[in-house]
Formats: sequence, C-alpha cells, structure tokens
Amino acid sequence: MAGFSLRAQGATQLRTASASSRARCRMHFAYAKCATYRPMHGQGATEYLVLLAVVLIISLVAIALLGFFPGMAGDAKITESQAYWKGATPLAIVDVSGIKSCSVETGARYFNMKIQNTGSYRIRLSKIWLGRENISLYNDVSAGTEKPLANIEMGPGEETCIGGAGTGGEGSDTFCVMHQITLMGPATGQTHSIEYELYASQELCDANGKGTAELKDFGFEYVQIIDGTEITKKEIGKGNLILKCDGMDDAC
Repeated sequence: MAGFSLRAQGATQLRTASASSRARCRMHFAYAKCATYRPMHGQGATEYLVLLAVVLIISLVAIALLGFFPGMAGDAKITESQAYWKGATPLAIVDVSGIKSCSVETGARYFNMKIQNTGSYRIRLSKIWLGRENISLYNDVSAGTEKPLANIEMGPGEETCIGGAGTGGEGSDTFCVMHQITLMGPATGQTHSIEYELYASQELCDANGKGTAELKDFGFEYVQIIDGTEITKKEIGKGNLILKCDGMDDAC
C-alpha cells in the first residue's frame, strides 16, 4: 500500500509539473503550442537576402533607365555645371542659354551668358579664356565694329551680357546681344580670322547641332580695381562650363 501511495503521489506531481509548464508556455508564447515551437534561426538571414535583392533590383532599374534615356545624365551634368558657375566669385555666370549652331561648314556657334560681379570691388573684363585660347575683343552689333572687352566694366552686384549672334532665331535675343562673341569648333582650323571667335579644342555639338557641349577650362581674365589700384587676375573654372546644344539656327 505504501508503494502504491508513492506511485500515485509521483504521478500527481508529474501532472502538476506538466500543467505548470504548459501554463508558462502559453504565457510566454501567446498560446502557441510548446510542442511545435521551434526558434527561427534562419529568419534574420532570409530577411537580409530579401532586402539585398530589392536593393539590387532598384539599382539595375536605375542603370537601365540611364542607359535608355542618355539625356538624363547630360541634363544632370548641365545642372551641376550651372550651379557651380552661379556660385563662382568674383565673376559668376548667373544665367546661360543653350548653344545654337550655324552650318557645319562654318563651325560657328552662339550662346548667351549673363555675368555678374559677385565680389566687393569694381571689375573690368580683359579676356575670355577657353583652354589655351583667349579673346580680348567682342563684336559691337549696333556699331558693326570690334571693340575691346575692357570696355565692359561692372561694379559690385552689376551684370552684363555676352554672346548672341544678333541674327534672330530662338534664344538669340534672350539676353543682351550687343557684346557678341562666337564659338568655333576645331574642324574650322585655328585661323583666328575674326578676333572675337573663341576656338574650342574639341567638337562642341553634333552635325545636327544637338548633344551636350563642354567648354573645358573656361574662364575670365579681369582687372580688379581696389581704391584706385588695378590688379589683373584670372578666374578659370574648376569645372567645365557645360551647355545644351539647341540645334541649328537657319538665320545665321
């Protein structure tokens, strides 16, 4: 009888312990079945792989879009270039048009730029640089004669306009066209037959006047006037001046 009592007491203790274990299981695992619960050791790794796959897919789509729309990359470069030149000092290009092309044979191209003196002293222009080439004259459209860039003087905050064919066509009258200069591609040769022609070392636009033009090592030479003292300085952009080619101008 004593043995039977001990066995009964042991069985009761086991049932009590089992019930207590199930209660704790329900408390900690929100009524999940303890017998079927297993830690999810691979869940973190799986989530990481899924996230990595999503990132790769987005990257591939972005690359494909840039390849399918090449103009997007060109527009981004133009925006970056114009932001740089707007922040330049003491001579900033605060606004600029695209490039209009004349016939392929002449190689002449025109654009307009609005220049501002963002410094604290009066400035007189002397040269415009493009790589190793420079010009010191502009064409006065109203007078029909060449004049020195030194005629262009700006006080702090003042602006002037340079470029423009003055022959009509889209964009040619966007800014002042009284200070005309001409861009020339390398196909025409370095003849400098006209003193206000600025020659590039590389082709600027395609045969249809389209694409993106990069004016490498573009900048200005100027005289800064401080309390009557004239100091000659040179400002060459750290970034190229990048412009959009706006096609052919039949009025050239």
